[in-house]
Amino acid sequence: FTTQPNMYFARWYPNNVSMPDGTQLVVSGRDSTGALVQQLEKWDPVMNNWVRLPSAASLPKWSEPWEVYPRMFVLPSSNPNCPSCLYVGNQLYYSWFFNPTSNVWSFIGDYNYVDRFKAAQVLMPDLATVMVIGGQLQGALPTNTTETINLSSPTPQWTYGTPMNIARHDMNPIQLPDGTILVVGGTAGIANFEDPVKAAELYTPSNKQWTVLASQLGSRGYHSTALLLPDGTVISAGSDSGAQYRDYAEIYS
Repeated sequence: FTTQPNMYFARWYPNNVSMPDGTQLVVSGRDSTGALVQQLEKWDPVMNNWVRLPSAASLPKWSEPWEVYPRMFVLPSSNPNCPSCLYVGNQLYYSWFFNPTSNVWSFIGDYNYVDRFKAAQVLMPDLATVMVIGGQLQGALPTNTTETINLSSPTPQWTYGTPMNIARHDMNPIQLPDGTILVVGGTAGIANFEDPVKAAELYTPSNKQWTVLASQLGSRGYHSTALLLPDGTVISAGSDSGAQYRDYAEIYS
């Protein structure tokens, strides 16, 4: 590891996304006082420095409560609503377009389920539809419901989809090479470590059905991760389970 220039802002739980021009855009997070960082910045690997975006690009103050660690996807240049722009989905209920060329935010809409705290989101193979999966009303049991939004529609809006078999939050969704979505881990209880979900589920877009698959050995809830590997298998690792940190990984084939 080589130390690089510091960001303009200290950030706890921000998110970053790779942009088409090779830069890394950093959004949200809280500073050392706990205040939400409204301003955006990006890493320029060519110039080897951080670029502070203009104030127009800051998170809309009228969007509060804006949660940390927003879910972010880059949309293709063919999108009629916002070509080559960024979709940002809140953990709570807001959804936005952000145009990195004009530095303008555009409100899209709210979830039907209202709060989906610690839900998962995934951009579907059509590169226009986003699915939000599970989550919870804060302080309540999680939901098994899902919703989708077509971001290429003239009037994008969230629509309920097929529910999962098992309600969960803090799960990891992985898009597989055949276009199906594998959901790994998560928690079926209210708190981060209550009632871990070990069974995986697979969503098939062609018939909009969920199928329960094999179970993991470890509890993969809060602070776990899962990634698609080059050979098509999925690695699942981590999680501070509340009793023991998970120091081993598992691979699903």
